[in-house]
Amino acid sequence: MSEWDFNISRAPRGRIVQEKIKHKNGKTMVVKRFVPDLVILCADDEAKTVTVSQWLPKEKRWSMFATGQAPLAWMAFPKHVNEGK
Repeated sequence: MSEWDFNISRAPRGRIVQEKIKHKNGKTMVVKRFVPDLVILCADDEAKTVTVSQWLPKEKRWSMFATGQAPLAWMAFPKHVNEGK
C-alpha cells in the first residue's frame, strides 16, 4: 500500500470516455460519460475518518465529503493482484 499524499490536487479524479450506444429507435449515438477513479481519503476530523471516495464532477466535491470540505490526505486505491493480466 502506498503512503499518504497530503497534496489533494494530485489525487486522481477520473476521465471522460466516449461510448457508442444503441438508442431505442435503432440509431447509434456517441455519448460522453465520466468514469471516476477510486481513492482512499482521510478526513481532517477528530474521528480520524478514512473512507473510499470518488470525485463528483457535477457537485465539484469528493463523495463522503460536504461541499467546501476538503480531505486532509489521499492514497491510491489498491489494484487486484490479477488486474492487467
